[in-house]
Amino acid sequence: MTRRGTYYRGGLSAALALFTLIAPTTAPAQEVAKGKVDLDEATGRDVRYNTQDAMYLANEEWLLYACELPAGQTDIGSDFNNDSYWYSRYNLGNLLFRSGMGIHMVHNPLFKKHAVEDKKPDGTAMFPTPKDFMKFKIRQFCARTGVPCRFDAGNMENPKAFPPKGAFPIFLEFASGSPRFTQPPVPGDFTTLRWDPASMDRTIMLGAVGQTLLKQVLWAEDFFAYHRKGPNGEQWFGNDKEYGNGFRGAALTAQCITKMFTLKSALVYDPKTGKFGGIDPATYDPMQGLRYHPHAIRANLAMKPGMPPMPTKWEVVDRSSHLADQASLLWGASEFYFYSDPTVKDSFDGVFGDQGDHKTKGAMFPAVPHKLSKGLSVVAFKNMMALHFDKANGTFHGVAEPGKKSGTIATADAGVALAALANAQKRLHDGPPPLLAGIKMAIAAQGSFLRDKLQGADGGFHASYVIGKGPSGGKKQLLSQGLGIRGLLAAYSATGDASFKSAAEKGYAYMNNTLWHHGAGTYRSEVGAKVSSYTPRSVGATLGALRELALLRSGDERKSVVKRIDAFFAATQTQRRQQLAEIDPTGEPIPAMAEMMKMKAQLKAVMAKDPARGKAMMMKMADVDGDGVPKPGMAGGDFGFAPVPAALIKVDTP
Repeated sequence: MTRRGTYYRGGLSAALALFTLIAPTTAPAQEVAKGKVDLDEATGRDVRYNTQDAMYLANEEWLLYACELPAGQTDIGSDFNNDSYWYSRYNLGNLLFRSGMGIHMVHNPLFKKHAVEDKKPDGTAMFPTPKDFMKFKIRQFCARTGVPCRFDAGNMENPKAFPPKGAFPIFLEFASGSPRFTQPPVPGDFTTLRWDPASMDRTIMLGAVGQTLLKQVLWAEDFFAYHRKGPNGEQWFGNDKEYGNGFRGAALTAQCITKMFTLKSALVYDPKTGKFGGIDPATYDPMQGLRYHPHAIRANLAMKPGMPPMPTKWEVVDRSSHLADQASLLWGASEFYFYSDPTVKDSFDGVFGDQGDHKTKGAMFPAVPHKLSKGLSVVAFKNMMALHFDKANGTFHGVAEPGKKSGTIATADAGVALAALANAQKRLHDGPPPLLAGIKMAIAAQGSFLRDKLQGADGGFHASYVIGKGPSGGKKQLLSQGLGIRGLLAAYSATGDASFKSAAEKGYAYMNNTLWHHGAGTYRSEVGAKVSSYTPRSVGATLGALRELALLRSGDERKSVVKRIDAFFAATQTQRRQQLAEIDPTGEPIPAMAEMMKMKAQLKAVMAKDPARGKAMMMKMADVDGDGVPKPGMAGGDFGFAPVPAALIKVDTP
């Protein structure tokens, strides 16, 4: 077995406090999002950021760049390889370290556990507060990855020191919010890159948490692709070509671990009591007492001076279980299991294990998270089967509650479930035989139902199917085609059943014959659409399907699929600006503040004398490379947008 290995080009700006506490910028707990839509009047886009959809797109973009095959990374030849990599990267960093749109790391229960249980030889607390443990880990990360720590004397103003200035690391992400900046953005100061707290929907959605977990693991794997050694032979983790990769990987790994620990120990819902608690995956049997992670929860947040908002009590917002949520958790947890697997001999082995001397020897993390990720994977799969699977009809139901299934399955949900199950089958390679047999059975059953019931005779996929009755009516949609193909090809990879591949090819022919619009250079969002609407989920589904189809081909046949990828990516991500902004790695250099002020003064003078010339100058300043995606501070609104995807864009497809 091999792990993917790429390297991160460029990096997070280095300035103060990744895990340190900063003056909170989050609104009081009683404030809620002002609305679910944030319309940019200049472009007609809904610029709101929806975490689950955006993270799913980011995952498919990353996989488009680093297509994993048995031999490792494969470049399929897309013109947008670099953009896919970096748009995915921008999405990750802006949500997790800049936006403030989630619960701060200092409040996770694992850090609290260390503060209570870790003792010195004399019996006193080794870490009196969670903040003390957090600082200890930061120093460890810096020492082991070869970067200066900002907490050390003389490094407060060191531009190469870690952690970055004003960063707000989160371990549980909120459902959505507006990525509009509330003040002029300064790249080196993350406090200026916060999103409006009053715009945030503070609901914690399991699907968003699961997709973010997957995103974090994929990038941690990337950052730890190589090891290097310091001047005295000490081992540093990261890539010797790229400064700070090890620290970035360590930070993401810590977020993964605290997220999984919280899900296992505190956020499992007991429908009989209506309370949250923990679970023992080794003994959990849903038939003896169902407990699961519900679709949506929310924390009551307490405000304390000088501290980020602290969760005090968890409440259920929606107690139902969604198939795509459970699948997303399974997908992320099973990927972490592989990442932390000691039986796979590679450069990750030093990241988990005996910690020894945290400064120069031993692993950065203990081996325990490997078992934790396996446990979460098992719980997610058992609950998928107990709550959602319909043995008589050989399919999952999309939504369920204890003792009640929805009676329908959406093609999109079936596709996500198959992708997650196929990943789990591959990553949980040494799992108990009954577990692996159950996963394979579920893949074969859902793949067959997708092929036989959700796909029409013309090759197109229905949006959904009512169990026992038939497919839903209405026009066939791009989202369903993308995830229908994605799911069938996942089933093919897991089972070797060639009928799944044939059905996927039939679906691709339908997409090209029925949905492709030559004039717009894109797929219509549904059959006959005069104006097509795209969400990050529908774009991610389409890119994922095309990528998997391209990987099955070679030569000119692959090139023809890649041309579709490039045209679709350009039409949605750059020309119509679903990607709200970009920075230097994808063509938009950000000048120093003094230079920026000088440029703005020049622009103001030109605008006063020649408005037409001034407008052209402004457009050039905003979009240096001319691809349609401007730099953050000039992307729109009062102060610009973060470089993340918009919730909805529209393209004319007459």
